[in-house]
Amino acid sequence: MTQPVSGLRAGVNAASKSPQSTVAKSDCNTGLHDGMADPEVYKHVEISKQLATLLEVASADQVLAQAEKVVARLKRLDEVMPNYQHVASQLYDLLRVRSLDDVVPAVKALVL
Repeated sequence: MTQPVSGLRAGVNAASKSPQSTVAKSDCNTGLHDGMADPEVYKHVEISKQLATLLEVASADQVLAQAEKVVARLKRLDEVMPNYQHVASQLYDLLRVRSLDDVVPAVKALVL
């Protein structure tokens, strides 16, 4: 079950204050029920904190924005990486090398 981002943000704010936060009964927007936080909210809060640390940001809004940037970058890399892999493979074969570190010395040996 995924919680909407707005509910996650509210849950992050509520849970970061106190694990026993009290609010009105059945506040569906925050994930709090009968005055107690739903255990799933704390799970989402912990995941959100870990993502914020990993992405080096401070808020849930920033986590979302940074995650979108990461996904966009990975999609671009998925598009171009096969071409680079093909060229590298051809260079390895032509230069008779096995690693990237060996490419420059092999090229220098051909040029000099």
